[in-house]
Amino acid sequence: SYAVRAIDETVNTVRSNTRAIDVTVELHDQDGNVVGSAVGSSGEIAVPNAKLWWPYTMVQNDRDAGYLYKLVATSYDSGSNERDVYRLNVGIRTISWTDRQFLINNKPFYFRGFGRHEDFNVRGKGIDNVMLVKDHNLIKWVGANSYRTSHYPYAEEIMDLTDRLGIVIIDEVPAVSINGFGAGLLANHKQQLKELIQRDKNRPSVVMWSVSNEPRSDRPESEPYFKEIISYARELDLKHRRPITLVTNHGVSDKSRNFCVDSISGQYQTCDLCCGRRFFT
Repeated sequence: SYAVRAIDETVNTVRSNTRAIDVTVELHDQDGNVVGSAVGSSGEIAVPNAKLWWPYTMVQNDRDAGYLYKLVATSYDSGSNERDVYRLNVGIRTISWTDRQFLINNKPFYFRGFGRHEDFNVRGKGIDNVMLVKDHNLIKWVGANSYRTSHYPYAEEIMDLTDRLGIVIIDEVPAVSINGFGAGLLANHKQQLKELIQRDKNRPSVVMWSVSNEPRSDRPESEPYFKEIISYARELDLKHRRPITLVTNHGVSDKSRNFCVDSISGQYQTCDLCCGRRFFT
C-alpha cells in the first residue's frame, strides 16, 4: 500500500513462477509535474507544500476546491517492458471531529445537504453525464455542500464528480429498514461494507461511512448486530479512520426509539456520529 499523507492505495501485483513484476509509482500535480515517486508495491510518498483538497464552500474561489493529484502506478516485467498502468485521482486532506464539531483540514465544516437518490425524472435510474452536471450545479446553486448516498453506493462517475467539485459525501451501504438480524443478513451486510469501503476508501469527498438507514434499532437483537457491523467497518478503514454513523428516523427527543439519547442501548454509543432523517414538504 502507498501512503500519500492522508491517502493510502494498495497496489495488487500478480507474480508468476517465471516472471517477476516491478512497480513504479509517481504522483502528479494538476500541471503534470511529478511531485513524488517510489518503487515497489508498497511505500510512502511525502509531498512538500501539498495543496489540500477542500470542499467548495470552504474556499473563496471554486478553482481552489476539490484539488486532485494523480497517482500513476506502472508495472514492468523482468525485461523492463511495461505491463500495465493504473491511474487514480487522490486528494490530500484530513478529517477529525469532537462532540461539537466536524473538521476538515482542522477547520469546522457544517453539513448542508440532502439524502440524494441516483435517478432523474427524465432518464430514470441510470448514468447521464449531462444530467449529473446539471444536478450537482443545482446542489451548489442552493448552497448545499454535501449529501448522503441514500441508500446504496453510487456509480463511480458520480463519485469522481464529487471529488472534483469539492462536494462532501456520507457513503452509505445498501442496508435499508432492517427488521431482522440473523446470521445470513449479517454476512451479506459485511460483504456489502467490504466492497463499499475497498472501492471508496481513497476518495477525498467521502468523509463518513453510513452502515444503515432507518433500521429497527429499537429491537434488543439490533445492539450486538450493529456493534459487530460497526467494529468490522472500522477494521476495514483503519488507516483513514473515517467516522461511522447510521441514520435514524426518530427525533432526539424520542428517547424510547433514538439511540443517540437512549442510555440503555449501546448502538449509537458505538457509532462515532449520529445522523437523523427528516422530510420537508
